[in-house]
Amino acid sequence: MVTGRVVFLIDGFNIYHSLREDPRLRQYKWLDLYKLCSILIPRRCQITKVYYCSAYVTWDSEKMLRHQQYVRLLKTTPIDVVLGKFKEKSVRCRLCRQAFKTSIEKETDVNIAIKLLQGGIQDIYDSAGIVSGDSDLVPAIRGVKEAFPTKQIGVAFPIGRVSKDLRQVADFSMKLHEYHLRTCQFPDRVDLGGGFVLQRPATWRA
Repeated sequence: MVTGRVVFLIDGFNIYHSLREDPRLRQYKWLDLYKLCSILIPRRCQITKVYYCSAYVTWDSEKMLRHQQYVRLLKTTPIDVVLGKFKEKSVRCRLCRQAFKTSIEKETDVNIAIKLLQGGIQDIYDSAGIVSGDSDLVPAIRGVKEAFPTKQIGVAFPIGRVSKDLRQVADFSMKLHEYHLRTCQFPDRVDLGGGFVLQRPATWRA
């Protein structure tokens, strides 16, 4: 159950891919994450921090530019952006047994774990909500719960992202629905002042 002071930790790529993989949900990528978090908790609760954890795909300039614009938009809200990076890794194909290089983004999991732990140490939350369906976060949740047994740690699953392991270790869980996404969209055009305007990318429209 969500109670008291609440911190949210958002796995940016997990929620992005949940929208990208479903054609009917791609129109919701221009998502106001702070507003989304605010409608997921009871009115008696207070959000103390929202962390957006992600990384830029530096090898794709168009995607990176769209992501940078979106991050700039998020920074106009009370969100702390925590950026990691992709790391090159050698992987062997199971079929042909040939080795090849690929980019793996793993720092988001670590950053979420660090912020969850730091928040417990600093006592800035009574409840923490992790927006992700990544089961790699299970050890972090389990460890923080052992260190701070009075704190409630839960999970909000993006659409199409469900983890039995996460649900079992969490104190509470919830699912995002399309009406959450539809309700929490930024305006198509956001004037930041000084002649700078951010617009919803054409590929992020219905």
